[in-house]
Amino acid sequence: MFSDNRTVWLLLFLLALLLLSLVFNVFFIKHSRHFFRLFSLTRLDPLGLNQIDTAHDADLAAQPGDVVVFVGDSRAAAWPAPEALPGFVFVNRGINGHTAVQTSQRYNLHVAPLQPDVVIIQVGGNDLISIAVLAANEEEIIQICQENIKNLVEQSQQSGATVILSTIMPSRAPIGIDRLYWSKAAETAVTTVNQYIRSLESENVIILDAYALLAEADGQLAIPYAADDIHINEAGYERLNQEVVQLLTQNQ
Repeated sequence: MFSDNRTVWLLLFLLALLLLSLVFNVFFIKHSRHFFRLFSLTRLDPLGLNQIDTAHDADLAAQPGDVVVFVGDSRAAAWPAPEALPGFVFVNRGINGHTAVQTSQRYNLHVAPLQPDVVIIQVGGNDLISIAVLAANEEEIIQICQENIKNLVEQSQQSGATVILSTIMPSRAPIGIDRLYWSKAAETAVTTVNQYIRSLESENVIILDAYALLAEADGQLAIPYAADDIHINEAGYERLNQEVVQLLTQNQ
């Protein structure tokens, strides 16, 4: 009888291991396909030229009102225009997964033709998250990220636009298996680059401190504003747009 119980428990233990192994395999297959898809899209269309319809840029630029362009990564792409704000034309030129490098290189193709009066920049997170798997290149990644953010600001100024430069939004440390793709060093790098971003403030460069607006005391993305570990929800964007409306109307 005792031997039979041991056999049952052993079988249950082996079954649990099998199920756990299945969960891990499904996770890694899902993530590997996701990253391979991003890798393939980047190889086929490095600057995301096929993801933005520029056919009506001239019409957008000619509309009455100040043209405001959001540009950057997925956090910029998901950024909705403030509601009921007459006198402004909002255009979104964010692309999911893009780095500061890619955004800087496509500025003259996706933003400049719109002849923007204001450019709202939110970028850098995708550059720094790569530190999790490229730890040996940490200093270089930070430096290149900063250089391309500065380049974006300069390109915007050269096109005659006022810049609303957002600090990199906070994120939450993932739990479970996702921690394999996370690094504390990447979080520290965000703090470093945000300090650099704040140093770029000038007469025509306004800093929108999204990090300070959305973070908890420990620097993590506040739960009421979190859509997931990286992205913010509708309430988060409402909080940001309260600041955007003030900045746009006081500089109109």
